Amino acid sequence: MTPQRWIILGWAFLTLAAILAIASTQQVFASLQPVPFRPMVLREADQGPQTIEATAFLRGVVLAVLSGAAFFSGLASFFWSAAKRRDDRLGELLERLPK
Repeated sequence: MTPQRWIILGWAFLTLAAILAIASTQQVFASLQPVPFRPMVLREADQGPQTIEATAFLRGVVLAVLSGAAFFSGLASFFWSAAKRRDDRLGELLERLPK
């Protein structure tokens, strides 16, 4: 693949990472069960425990892990593009040297 295609792949991975991060955040917040409304809470200790739906929370965690993997894959694609460009330019310079 050419360096330009590696850059396009890197942007695709970063876009995928952003989408997965948004979906992960939505899943984690959807896992929280609503707490009944209390108009006059005087202390923090008066609030009851908040329940979490485990399946939605775990889906959010899995999506967060996949988002991180996509993000670092995008960074690796950019790195590989730069390394490929460097090697191509080095090869061109070595060809121009007198023998």
